Amino acid sequence: MKYLFSAAIMASFLSLPALAADIAAVRIHADWCPKCKLLDPKLEAVKAELGEGYTVRHVRLDYTARDKEALWSAADTAGIKEPLKAYVGDRIKTGLLILIDEDTGEVVGKATADFSEAELAGALKAAANS
Repeated sequence: MKYLFSAAIMASFLSLPALAADIAAVRIHADWCPKCKLLDPKLEAVKAELGEGYTVRHVRLDYTARDKEALWSAADTAGIKEPLKAYVGDRIKTGLLILIDEDTGEVVGKATADFSEAELAGALKAAANS
């Protein structure tokens, strides 16, 4: 019985959908941001194109209410507060995709609303393979 229990635990572990991501793709979104309105549909199309075969965790932080405390709290919950804060400082920028290495906390890339879908896909792939 002990071995059956261990096998059941192992089977449930092996059936988990994905391991932890290597890269956090962080976007600070606001409903009033024109660049967000350009970036978001491109990013959604690229995510659909790339599928689940790459190790990027997408984190969307809402800054619509311009509430820095709520933004930093959400970033802390997502585990990316320190590297994000080191990168943006106190000046919050919306409409930007910041690519953070989850292991080192280093910003390894960024993308803006000016990127085409192909450039956006390239940036995500490059970050995931770094």
